[in-house]
Amino acid sequence: MNNIKKVALWKALLAPTYYYLRNTSILREKMLHNLLLLFVVVITSFRYLILATATAGVINNKYLQRTLATDENPGFVSIDCGVEDDYFDNSTGIWFKSDTEFISSGENHDIFPEYFLNNEQFGKRYQTVRSFPNGMKNCYTLKLEQATNNSFRIRASFAYGNYDRKNKIPKFDLYLGVNYWATVNLTNFEGFFYEIIHVFPADTEYVCLANTGTGTPFISALEIRPSNISTFGNGSSLELINLGSYDLSFYPGQSPRVR
Repeated sequence: MNNIKKVALWKALLAPTYYYLRNTSILREKMLHNLLLLFVVVITSFRYLILATATAGVINNKYLQRTLATDENPGFVSIDCGVEDDYFDNSTGIWFKSDTEFISSGENHDIFPEYFLNNEQFGKRYQTVRSFPNGMKNCYTLKLEQATNNSFRIRASFAYGNYDRKNKIPKFDLYLGVNYWATVNLTNFEGFFYEIIHVFPADTEYVCLANTGTGTPFISALEIRPSNISTFGNGSSLELINLGSYDLSFYPGQSPRVR
């Protein structure tokens, strides 16, 4: 048998083995490629699953905090005046509502950054105001569940912060419904608050700012808390002697204090 015939014979004998090995190698490469793609898909999906779970956890946690602060305490209301949207304030652990659902008049303004209250306990609610250049009296409508004949502690806060760039602090009056509450007479550009304990004669009450001709009324925040003081009559009020700097006892973890 000559060499040509020998080579042809060996090719015929080895051909099946060659094609088997070649096809096996190609199959192995395809399998590795598919496994790599599957790994990438799984890792990517897992990453988005973790992100979605974390986001849902944050949302649920904030919703739980909001529920605890409102649904279980129907008289617990925190209103940031001058902001467009509700928000969760990390510094106080409180959900603040925009005042847009409580009043339709007025204008939103930011105070000068140099007058921001730096203490983190105050949060961001004193960085904006709602002012009332039009009308003699502008009123917030407060609707509380099961408020009739129950007492609530109401705090109205004011931080002028030269929001109107006039460098002139206004003076105006506060009313609870038709009843005079106090004259807002600030001594500086920073923050003051006025408090009162009031028995609601109905589930709806009004906090009003009245223009007395000595400047445009404005307000930074309006907050309502249930009160355990209920020894005075329906529709009565007990003004708290507290017109000075901020009292942190109004917020979670602090004990109430009447001065």
